[in-house]
Amino acid sequence: MKNKIEKQLNESINEKFINAMEGIEWATIDEIMARLDLIPNFWESIATIEEVKEQWRKQFARQKMRSLKVDGMPLFASINTMDDEGETQRVYKNENSFSSEDYKTASLYHSKTGVHHLQMSKYYAEGYERLTDKQIDLPFDPKN
Repeated sequence: MKNKIEKQLNESINEKFINAMEGIEWATIDEIMARLDLIPNFWESIATIEEVKEQWRKQFARQKMRSLKVDGMPLFASINTMDDEGETQRVYKNENSFSSEDYKTASLYHSKTGVHHLQMSKYYAEGYERLTDKQIDLPFDPKN
């Protein structure tokens, strides 16, 4: 029953979010937040102050791991894995503690995400071409 209620709540939040973003052009996060602030009880329906504090703490740790770099590359790697219940979870590891298997795992994960990002780039380039009959000058051939 809880999952059904959570699903309905999430659908309601998604609807409110999508409606608030209707017709918006490229916007800063502050402009987006201002739009969301106009929705009555939007934020209260999402999280408690305690939950927000916990999310902020996690965000701080994630940002810190992204910002610590050696030779221009992050000191901490992150990948998505499956937990014991089959749910996706993000895990992190300091490269200084990597084994050869960790390098292989991280490389394969980022290769897959790189392919995904190339596919997304091609998708948006095709949308641009459909609307303008012009091609975007990309650093790769979007037709392949």
